[in-house]
Amino acid sequence: MGKKDKEKKDKKNFYYDILKFLLGLLKPIKKLIEFHINFAVNEFKRDGKRIMEGLLSILFGCFFLFVFFLLLNVLSVMFFYEILNIRLFYSVLIVLGINLLLAIIMFFLGKAKLKDELFSETKKIIKRTMDDLQ
Repeated sequence: MGKKDKEKKDKKNFYYDILKFLLGLLKPIKKLIEFHINFAVNEFKRDGKRIMEGLLSILFGCFFLFVFFLLLNVLSVMFFYEILNIRLFYSVLIVLGINLLLAIIMFFLGKAKLKDELFSETKKIIKRTMDDLQ
């Protein structure tokens, strides 16, 4: 009976060693995944600030265009109609054209803030890691 107990114990140790070996193989993969997640979170914090700045620029641009041009439009139409003696319809069209031009400029400025690629460094590291694993 002593021999059977020893064989069972050796078998358990063998399975334990295999399990320990497999878990040891997973540890570097776990560390690699943690590294990628931490790197992505840091990059998101940095890029998130830029995204918010771009979106806020667009939002404030729209708001200021609305308030400023609401008052300026009335004055501009009155100027073209009263001072330059342009018919009311054409005065309104001129002011609308100016509004459109300024709105397009503001949207392009906001778009320029959002133009750069997001998570570029994370993508490079993941691609490099996948290339190394293959």
